[in-house]
Amino acid sequence: VLMCGPIWATLLARAMLGASTPPGFGFTLVLVVAGGIVVVLGTPGRAAGSFGLEGGEALLVIAQLCWSWYSIRAQQWLADRGQIALSALTSTVASALLGVVCAGVWALGGIAWPTRPPTPLEWGMVAWIGVLGVAVAVLLWNTGVSLVGVPVASLFANSAPVFAIGLAALMGREPSWLQVGGGFVVLAGIAQLQIRQTRAARR
Repeated sequence: VLMCGPIWATLLARAMLGASTPPGFGFTLVLVVAGGIVVVLGTPGRAAGSFGLEGGEALLVIAQLCWSWYSIRAQQWLADRGQIALSALTSTVASALLGVVCAGVWALGGIAWPTRPPTPLEWGMVAWIGVLGVAVAVLLWNTGVSLVGVPVASLFANSAPVFAIGLAALMGREPSWLQVGGGFVVLAGIAQLQIRQTRAARR
């Protein structure tokens, strides 16, 4: 479901902005989505028949549409403040809202309070995720969107599983040939679009 994110981003950008896509975008979209699906299908140890619909798929699509909507509106409303201020402001508001939601879920018994204080290593992991996994990631995403637009940026987002495979391989987990092949298709699709745009800019 997440590999189809560029489709929803492209449709939403066209509906909200009337945005056109660069030449070759449609072909790239097919390659990136198909390659991403192959990467998922090639996951080692995946149980047979594990892709049945279970009800959460619609929520994932809604989340992707919300993220694309945020990406478009943030640039429209706050880009004049700079990408650092834009990202800091939106992340702060989102963190506050998430805190309220978590407090509500905890009050209803949906979250168990930890029985011990976090260890220094666990605090380090939280800091790592907060700084690199959220703050830096949001800043880089918003900066990328400001330069290439949401549809093209969403194509690059589909390369995340490829890098995850590479990191897993460095940590000793051997990828399958399907994952390698799917990753090659994703990167090849993005590369050919970049080459097209570079050539068009030189004309």
